[in-house]
Amino acid sequence: MKTLCIFLFFLFLELPLWTLAQEMHRDSLKKQLYQEKNPQQRVNLLIHILDLSGSDKDDFDVATQLYKEAKAIDDKFAIATSLGSITIGWMQSPTQKDSLFCLLKEADSLLKNSPEDGIATYYGMVYQARVLSLTERAHRMEICNQILDELNQNKEKENAFQQAKRLFLTGSIYYLLMSLTENTENEGSVPYLEEAWQLAQTFPPSARKNFSANIYILLSNLYSNLNENQKLIKLSNAYLDMLDEYFAQDVIQKRRPYFYKDNLYLLCYQQLMVNHKLIGKEKAREYYHRFYNFMKNGKGDILQRDNLYFYSFSYSYFMNQGEYEQALACSDSLIYLIEKNKISNIKYVTHYKNRAEALIALGRYKDACNAYERTMHIADSLQRKEQLKTIGELQVSDEMDKLKLSKARLSARNHTIALISAITLLCLLIGFALYLYLNLKRTQKLHNELLQQREKAFKSEKQKNAFINSICHEVRTPLNSISGFTALIVEDLETNGYKNEYNEIIQESCDHLTNLLDDMLEVAYLENLNTDLPTDLVDINKLCKQEMEAIQKKYPQKEVVYKLYLSPQLSPICTHAKYFSLLIRHLLNNARKFTQTGEIQLKAEPDQKNKKINITITDTGCGIPKDKQEYVFERFTKLDTFTPGNGLGLYLCRLISIKLHATLYIDAHYMQGTRIVFCWANCPF
Repeated sequence: MKTLCIFLFFLFLELPLWTLAQEMHRDSLKKQLYQEKNPQQRVNLLIHILDLSGSDKDDFDVATQLYKEAKAIDDKFAIATSLGSITIGWMQSPTQKDSLFCLLKEADSLLKNSPEDGIATYYGMVYQARVLSLTERAHRMEICNQILDELNQNKEKENAFQQAKRLFLTGSIYYLLMSLTENTENEGSVPYLEEAWQLAQTFPPSARKNFSANIYILLSNLYSNLNENQKLIKLSNAYLDMLDEYFAQDVIQKRRPYFYKDNLYLLCYQQLMVNHKLIGKEKAREYYHRFYNFMKNGKGDILQRDNLYFYSFSYSYFMNQGEYEQALACSDSLIYLIEKNKISNIKYVTHYKNRAEALIALGRYKDACNAYERTMHIADSLQRKEQLKTIGELQVSDEMDKLKLSKARLSARNHTIALISAITLLCLLIGFALYLYLNLKRTQKLHNELLQQREKAFKSEKQKNAFINSICHEVRTPLNSISGFTALIVEDLETNGYKNEYNEIIQESCDHLTNLLDDMLEVAYLENLNTDLPTDLVDINKLCKQEMEAIQKKYPQKEVVYKLYLSPQLSPICTHAKYFSLLIRHLLNNARKFTQTGEIQLKAEPDQKNKKINITITDTGCGIPKDKQEYVFERFTKLDTFTPGNGLGLYLCRLISIKLHATLYIDAHYMQGTRIVFCWANCPF
């Protein structure tokens, strides 16, 4: 009976058998958890997974994750829910004792003054009780005295939960100490457990349920041993009422719909049903009917395991009552259920043996012999299965030895092959090294070309950014002028004289904007032109004179003198009139922008000796540094960012000269300003 008590003491910690449907449901919840982002919803899903995980090996991992996520959102109910599985997980490893007690201490502070207060203390008590039960008999006295000393040292500072823990552990220790002396008188434990029971009834619901479950298991067995039938009945009724009250709470029904509560009830009903000699057959039958109605309400995923418990407990009840026909029926139903559903982890031999005992009690000795024969057959089958397993392991070991021998032979052979392979490989490596050397040279060449292309691409990107900034500035300035002066004209606040001036500014801004867009269009056209420009006979002296007069008229400057030198020997030549004029216009305009005083000279003359025509535009402006004289012909380049312009003028001129099969360059020897030379080579006169 003492062994049974210790077994029942921890039975409530063991989770029941799982079914395939529950595993599928749990997997579905895990998929939802993987996709869920809301912290509170994740905690709720983890609670459901934990309640459905049974005794699976990942139970501890789920509980640990639940504790961390519940702690992050301060969900005290979820924190308390996780502690049971964490405690059970760390019970398997004595080296984790310190980690467990640190976590329980932290949880105790988190749950303080909440409906879950006392749960951490309870699991600390469970851990110590398990240490007591698992300690070897030779060392049990020492451990019991050690725990008693620890409990009594902190007696003055303990709270109600710690007091209940001390009373329960003290009662358990006295029970264990008496079992060491084979003393059947257990009265010494009863006062401690009764006081612990009364104290537990004042706790919050969660702590009350947990403490009461442990106290009931031990105290009910003591009452049974002491033949205290009325106390046993009263205790059991109070325990059942407490369970009903606890599981009727909204928070339990809503947040833990998958919690398997039947074990807590079954322990109580079993205690009452097997004690019919103490409480009487009629009272035992009354509790059996309550047990029957309770189990009949099982449904869904828990139906199969409830049926297993029902038939197993019913068999024990009817055998104790002497109702052997009902006991046999329950045994047959249990065996049918086990065989039909192919349930694992069930002791087949025990149930067939129980069936034989029921048949003997009914006087059906022949059937009993058949049942025993079936029992022996199953036992032999299981034994044979174990033997086959052992033989299989030996065969595997033998095969492994053979494989090792074969491996050694292969190793020797492989060494020879390896030597030959090494020589062959060395030759291949020499050839490969030669190939790599030649390929490396080619790769270096390609790499250098790639770096050049990369540099060009980087430069182009830089030019593009500069152009965008320049265009934004150049477009915004004339637009601001147009907008501002138009507003002044509309408001009619100034005199007509000022309005004329504003009109001129507006017109100038419009021209500036138009020229800017024209330049961009011309650049785009010329860059995409794959053929030569169409040409015709053109009087270039006339075009030069027109462009010089146009810029003098458009941009008169008092301190700048415009000079034009044209050779009468320049006969009409074949060129494109529009783009030649555009080139001269941009070169003159460029000279104007950088010349504040002095002169701007346009000169066109033939070089009959070299058969070429030179057209030069010379100014006395700020000049261009030698290291920048090619740079200014690139796209979007400006030496002075404060000077109006889009950086396309000289680039457009260079583009036109190329299309006209001429050259355009800056005379590096001229030091008084800037001289740009446009040269036609191989021109017929």
